[in-house]
Amino acid sequence: FSPACKTAPLFCVQSFLANINYYSASKVQICARCIYVLLAILPLPSLTISQTTFINIGEEKGLSSLQITDLYQDAHGFVWVGTQHGLNRFDAYGCVQYFKIPGDTTSLSSNHISPKAFAKDGEDNLWVATLQGGLNHFNRNTERFTRYQAQTGQPNSISMDNVTAIEPDGKGGLWIATSGRGINHFDPIKKNFRIWDANDRRPNLLM
Repeated sequence: FSPACKTAPLFCVQSFLANINYYSASKVQICARCIYVLLAILPLPSLTISQTTFINIGEEKGLSSLQITDLYQDAHGFVWVGTQHGLNRFDAYGCVQYFKIPGDTTSLSSNHISPKAFAKDGEDNLWVATLQGGLNHFNRNTERFTRYQAQTGQPNSISMDNVTAIEPDGKGGLWIATSGRGINHFDPIKKNFRIWDANDRRPNLLM
């Protein structure tokens, strides 16, 4: 082989492939053997396929329901699993479950977690959207929830409790999509909501 092949074997292979049209069938057969030798001396770690291990997280790990609606991994490595019957926090060993507890307003507002349910706030706490129960703000330090639900006669409350998706606005606030009452924006300073609803005929609102 050329001295260059000892230091840059991949270059030799590329050169062969670029000029393959100049070779007769017999020479191509010979050079194909050269490629086999060159590939044999190339470093191979990049050619190996890493193995992926799957872990099944079910009821035996403490999951509250197998009807999963959404997943979210936070900055601490916990995986939050939303289901149609409760919220779960998985720590690689098992699940901590969160449910709506009758009479406890600091518990989850609904057990039915939304399809796009999770967002982080500016203080590393967690927003959790629910169907039928509005929006929840989870405080990591206290392990308790603050509920944001529709209030009749309160124009600055969330427009309805059937929340389908949430998304941070990049400024500490939150965009909230509902099923039937438009889009809401949560102001973290004023702690209130602004609503864009197609049923509201004021100018510059949803059409």
